[in-house]
Amino acid sequence: MMGQIAFMPVLVLSARLCPQGVEATLFALLMSIWNLAGLLSKESGALLTQWLGVTESNFEHLWLLILITNLSTLLPLLFLGWLPTGDPKVLADKVVVLPSPQESEPQAVSESKPPLRLELQRKYVVED
Repeated sequence: MMGQIAFMPVLVLSARLCPQGVEATLFALLMSIWNLAGLLSKESGALLTQWLGVTESNFEHLWLLILITNLSTLLPLLFLGWLPTGDPKVLADKVVVLPSPQESEPQAVSESKPPLRLELQRKYVVED
């Protein structure tokens, strides 16, 4: 229960960052990443316990195992700089889409062959 309460800020932040129309996809991706992280943490904890030789009768390196696992909980602090500093909804309103060169030039299409699908590249500029 406490894990679900602790997960609420992540869900709120992802809902604010999510583009409109892909909410379900983002939630599914977020849940997949959450499940993968849980699996990797359990496996790496077991591997670390084995490497340090901690067993039900040998506690010689237990202090090191506890220290490593507690310090590893601080690793997400390194990624705080990746979060946007402002409100993502306000930042999205300031983005201007510039047309790519392919959009401005007309393309000749042969009548005998179906037209090829062109991938358009757009450049995004944030106005201050």
